[in-house]
Amino acid sequence: MTRAGLAEQVSRASGVTGREASIIIDTVFEAISGALRSGEEVEIRGFGSFRLRDRRARRTRNPRTGESILIPPKRVAFFRAGRLLRERLDRADQEASPADPDEHRAARDGGGETPTTDG
Repeated sequence: MTRAGLAEQVSRASGVTGREASIIIDTVFEAISGALRSGEEVEIRGFGSFRLRDRRARRTRNPRTGESILIPPKRVAFFRAGRLLRERLDRADQEASPADPDEHRAARDGGGETPTTDG
């Protein structure tokens, strides 16, 4: 889903204009980003929580040249789905479950914490 698609759904559900819905969404995203930048954890009950994690520096190789390079330490945002969201997804997953359990396992995206890095 894109930001525009989200704004359209908010607009339809709340009766505000598309522009107003976009402003609301931008405000929510900015509030979450600002809280993370200041070191706070953001918890949205029933949905999940966002927090920053520190990644330590590490050595790796450039696959093209074989040169050893140091990737500097950085902070990355992590999202952990809340219990209610996981339950909703599990229910939806069970309703749309393919007949072959191996297909189902391969189609599923792993659970738990998911990094949301910007590159």
